[in-house]
Amino acid sequence: MIASMSGVQDRQGPVSSTRGGGSGGRGPRSGGQKGDGGDAKPYPSDQYDPVAARQYFLQRPWEAVSRAVEIASQAGGLFVSLWIDEALGRVRVMEDQRAREAVQVIIRLGPTFVKIGQSLSVRGDLLPAAYIKQLTSLTDRVPFFDDAQARAIILEDLALPSLSDMFSDFSQQPVAAASLGQVYRGKLREDGRDVAVKVQRPGASKLIACDLFLLRLVASPLLSAQVFKSTQCSDFLMVYVLGH
Repeated sequence: MIASMSGVQDRQGPVSSTRGGGSGGRGPRSGGQKGDGGDAKPYPSDQYDPVAARQYFLQRPWEAVSRAVEIASQAGGLFVSLWIDEALGRVRVMEDQRAREAVQVIIRLGPTFVKIGQSLSVRGDLLPAAYIKQLTSLTDRVPFFDDAQARAIILEDLALPSLSDMFSDFSQQPVAAASLGQVYRGKLREDGRDVAVKVQRPGASKLIACDLFLLRLVASPLLSAQVFKSTQCSDFLMVYVLGH
C-alpha cells in the first residue's frame, strides 16, 4: 500500500502492494472464492474468517500438518529446556537465557507469533519480567525479508516496468520492518509527494491463516477442559486466539 507521509492517501485511492494466496504465491487483492490460477484462499473475502479457514485447511490437511511439524520442531527444543530447568530447580537462574531463546523462536516462526509476542510484551500479569523485557524488543528486532523480492512484488503489483516510472526517488533499503511486512520511502514523480510504500511479506496471509487455524484447534479444547488455572491466561487466549 502507498500512503503519503502525512497520512493522506494517493488521490486515486490506496494502492495495494501485497502478496496473497499461498506460500510465496501472488494472489489477488479482491474478494472471491478463488485466486488467480484457480487457487482457493483461506480467507475468500480477504478478511478474517475462521469458518472459511477451517474448511480450507481441513480440505488440505497436509498444509496444516506441515506447519504444525515446523512449529513443533522450532519450539520443541525450548520446551524441553524449560522442562529440564523445572526438573533441576534452576528456572530462576536460566530465566534470562530462556527468554532470549523464546524471542528467537518467535522470530523464526513468523508474523503470527511475532504479533502474539508483541501482545504478551505488555502482560506482566502473565509472564516473568525477564520475558517481558525480551518480548518488548520484538517491536524493533523484526528482520527484513529479501530486498530484491520486495521490489519485485512492488513492480508486479503496481504493474510497473521500473520503480522510476512512478517514483523520482526510492530508498535503497527498507526504512522499517514489522511482523507483516516492511516499508520503503519514496517520492512520487507525478506531484513530488513523499510516500511510504508498504510491502507485505510473501505468503504472510496464508501463513497467518494456517497458524490461527492451528491455534484455535489447540486452544478451544484446552479452554473447555479448564487447563489454565489463571483467568488472565484464559482471557488472553479467548481474545487473541479465539477472537471472543
